[in-house]
Amino acid sequence: MDITKFWVVWHPTVRVIIIAKSLQMVTCEVMFPDSDDSVVVSIVYAANEAITRKELWEELLLLSVSLSGNGKPWIMLGDFNQVLCPAEHSQATSLNVNRRMKVFRDCLFEAELCDLVFKGNTFTWWNKSATRPVAKKLDRILVNESWCSRFPSAYAVFGEPDFSDHASCGVIINPLMHREKRPFRFYNFLLQNPDFISLVGELWYSINVVGSSMFKMSKKLKALKNPIRTFSMENFSNLEKRVKEAHNLVLYRQNKTLSDPTIPNAALEMEAQRKWLILVKAEESFFCQRSRVTWMGEGDSNTSYFHRMADSRKAVNTIHIIIDDNGVKIDTQLGIKEHCIEYFSNLLGGEVGPPMLIQEDFDLLLPFRCSHDQKKELAMSFSRQDIKSAFFSFPSNKTSGPDGFPVEFFKETWSVIGTEVTDAVSEFFTSSVLLKQWNATTLVLIPKITNASKMNDFRPISCNDFGPITLYKVIARLLTNRLQCLLSQVISPFQSAFLPGRFLAENVLLATELVQGYNRQNIDPRGMLKVDLRKAFDSIRWDFIISALKAIGIPDRFVYWITQCISTPTFSVCVNGNTGGFFKSTRGLRQGNPLSPFLFVLAMEVFSSLLNSRFQAGYIHYHPKTSPLSISHLMFADDIMVFFDGGSSSLHGISEALEDFAFWSGLVLNREKTHLYLAGLDRIEASTIARYDFPI
Repeated sequence: MDITKFWVVWHPTVRVIIIAKSLQMVTCEVMFPDSDDSVVVSIVYAANEAITRKELWEELLLLSVSLSGNGKPWIMLGDFNQVLCPAEHSQATSLNVNRRMKVFRDCLFEAELCDLVFKGNTFTWWNKSATRPVAKKLDRILVNESWCSRFPSAYAVFGEPDFSDHASCGVIINPLMHREKRPFRFYNFLLQNPDFISLVGELWYSINVVGSSMFKMSKKLKALKNPIRTFSMENFSNLEKRVKEAHNLVLYRQNKTLSDPTIPNAALEMEAQRKWLILVKAEESFFCQRSRVTWMGEGDSNTSYFHRMADSRKAVNTIHIIIDDNGVKIDTQLGIKEHCIEYFSNLLGGEVGPPMLIQEDFDLLLPFRCSHDQKKELAMSFSRQDIKSAFFSFPSNKTSGPDGFPVEFFKETWSVIGTEVTDAVSEFFTSSVLLKQWNATTLVLIPKITNASKMNDFRPISCNDFGPITLYKVIARLLTNRLQCLLSQVISPFQSAFLPGRFLAENVLLATELVQGYNRQNIDPRGMLKVDLRKAFDSIRWDFIISALKAIGIPDRFVYWITQCISTPTFSVCVNGNTGGFFKSTRGLRQGNPLSPFLFVLAMEVFSSLLNSRFQAGYIHYHPKTSPLSISHLMFADDIMVFFDGGSSSLHGISEALEDFAFWSGLVLNREKTHLYLAGLDRIEASTIARYDFPI
């Protein structure tokens, strides 16, 4: 090669053909051992000067045009010497996208390239300065759509710089995943088979179970699983292959009909067409369910799109590496699963002490009381039509629970199982006892950020949507519908999240107005504490919620229904499609449960009242802009903005209120994400406030 700026080296078993080269990029066609198809690999070493990099962007676009027709997987990796957005610069001077970023972005958009899912540090370069360290993401690994389709499990790895100032980068094409036996899962394409409903009917009425309605429902659903598995294998196994074979048969029969247009040939072609359409619809339904796409209408031929979305979801959500609290990297699938199970069993199932607040104190903090009519309405039994309507109000194409039955199964087979489903749900409201199988929950980890690698980077979503577990969710939906109508009268205007008729944007606009001017020199003293509660939904105490419900006069029958719903769950953890662990929770509200947001808002109203009482008593003084309106704070679910006069005595009062609330409720301040904003203070007051150790 006549280029000495960088080298391209390969193993003898890999076949490599150089198809283009320049001072900033080398492109090769690569064929791996035991593979008949090649991929295109471009290695980049961009120039330091922006004007020279522009030549690389133009070369990249020309290459994308030349490759667009052959459909080959294309991967581009190396040092691009340019960030895509301000977040990729550790010391960004502005949050705006500048011209150089925009040019780079436009280039990648036109070339139809995107970042491959990666593990490791986001920043890949730093300036090696001990006094003014600066880090950037200058290295990246980009792929086209064909690559994502061909290698859906591939991911990039950015390692340590070692002797260089740039991080090493590599690609894992086919990661070795530990495969376990997958639990039963119902796929909606079975509902398109005309024989399926009759099969369910025959099985359902032939199963004899003795016991309560809830118990019989659980046992019957469990008994359906093996026959449904068998039916699926007999009719739809190897679905993609069978679709292709059926289509080839259609083409063959069409050719036979055109060459010899007889009645037998026409009949054979029509039959081949019918079978192919059944399989095509089943394939589309399968990938639609896996992709979780809900905005695209049914009946559209979107199989390839759903396929890409399913692959994309899998690539983003697959956990390859976890870093524990000691900084130790866990990269085996078994190790990752065991770590996740231990983490959540400690978080949700840890020991909880005795109640710390007596009921009389709750009664003082929550002055609202239910009227006689409201109590009567809350405690009223639910009709059979109420239960059916709750079932059919659930959206389609959602994740199934631990038992594998989605909502579509219940809706489509309602004529067969509807009566017994309704009896089972009604039995809960009569007995006030919930069968433990109905509240089993699978925690699925969804990354909150790109390149998630720590447990705090994942959001645990409770998947207990359907099966016997669906029946639990119907119960929760029915209770929620009654409770939310009441809470609008209980919750103060300081909270706007989750409540019908209130808009989060209103408090956002008000908060924006209140925080203006903090950068001015001549301004009255003022302060704002933005509070974040650590793992709020997972940490809240059940006895605190129950006491809050009793304080506003919720009837005992309704309180007991809710107690059964929130205090009986058991958990398993799903990691990369494999489920493990089994533990009972001792606190917390599950995200994804319809009741959880409204119960959490009620619990936060206790803190709202506590904070207001401290302001009214003079322990905390109002912000200059909020004093005329007596606005002490604004709440956005578990994020709180407290406005005060900027004084140290007021901050002390706020800190005491937060400590008392944490002692009662289990909701602890997260100091890492809590920030203090001050303006107009003299040096002495600023020095006193600094002792509280809030990030400023």
